[in-house]
Amino acid sequence: MKPEKSLWGILGVILFFIAPEIIAYFWASDIVQYAQNALSLHPATLERYNYELLIKLFEDGVSWLNLSIGIVLLVWLFF
Repeated sequence: MKPEKSLWGILGVILFFIAPEIIAYFWASDIVQYAQNALSLHPATLERYNYELLIKLFEDGVSWLNLSIGIVLLVWLFF
């Protein structure tokens, strides 16, 4: 299960584990507010689901567990 030691392995770990948490750290409240405002406009079913998903993902802020897993995978990648 060790990530491959290549550019794609490094980018995969960064994009799937670390980047979302950095975004959540700086812009979580803005993203949640945007999704709540969009929900108030009564969007279609699929759009409503997407906005609710955004709220669930970003309402708690940073997942320190996910960030820690990403850092551990990056360290493991080089050893």
